[in-house]
Amino acid sequence: MNYNEWAFHDVGPIYLQLIKKIEYAILSQKLSSEEELPSVREMAKLVHISSNTIMKAYMSLRKKGLIISAKNGHCSVIADEQYIPVSYTTLTLPTINSV
Repeated sequence: MNYNEWAFHDVGPIYLQLIKKIEYAILSQKLSSEEELPSVREMAKLVHISSNTIMKAYMSLRKKGLIISAKNGHCSVIADEQYIPVSYTTLTLPTINSV
């Protein structure tokens, strides 16, 4: 995945933009099941944003159940591919209802 091609704008909080980009990558299967994400520092360098912002986004994605943390501190996409479509429904319903 070419994370360094991701662009961020000033319209909303960057961590929310990052969350949406990672969610989209997972749900569109550009990031596959069990694929490891870059470390917080590595992702910060790739996308040119602070490591605190990356950490905040990763924590939110863990709470949503889309990524998990390993003992070595690295995060990866969940292994349960059946859960991902369920997460997609949960993620898109508030957007649909707010339109």
